[in-house]
Amino acid sequence: MGKYVNENPYNLPLSIRKFVTIAAIVATDCDVMVFDEPTAGQDYIGNKRLAWIIKELQKKGKTLVTISHDMVFVADNFDRVVVMCKKKKLADGTPKEVFWNQPVLDDAMLKQPYVSSLCNALGVSDSAISMEEAVEAICGKVGL
Repeated sequence: MGKYVNENPYNLPLSIRKFVTIAAIVATDCDVMVFDEPTAGQDYIGNKRLAWIIKELQKKGKTLVTISHDMVFVADNFDRVVVMCKKKKLADGTPKEVFWNQPVLDDAMLKQPYVSSLCNALGVSDSAISMEEAVEAICGKVGL
């Protein structure tokens, strides 16, 4: 971020502005932090960097509330998922509990993470969330 120190934040691309905002929040060293759509405008590298920041904050015992429509990012980085829709809580559970509850996803107009959706379409699993779980389910289905 050092190369942007003299730049007006409004002149920065969205992906960099998101990290400036996150850096400002992290610098306050609060016990609870709220990230609103942190993956917006991020590419693969930006999402990996963001995941690393989240893991480091979790290791330090910080509570993170993240509002996101990026279900892949949510499934990969959080142990608890709360689904909100129309001012109501529709679900509160682990990624497996939430992302394999199709009525909740339909009500909230959310999609399963890609790995889960693939396993669902292939009929090989009713709980895979990670790539490792998907590979295990597919291999088990074909006898490998």
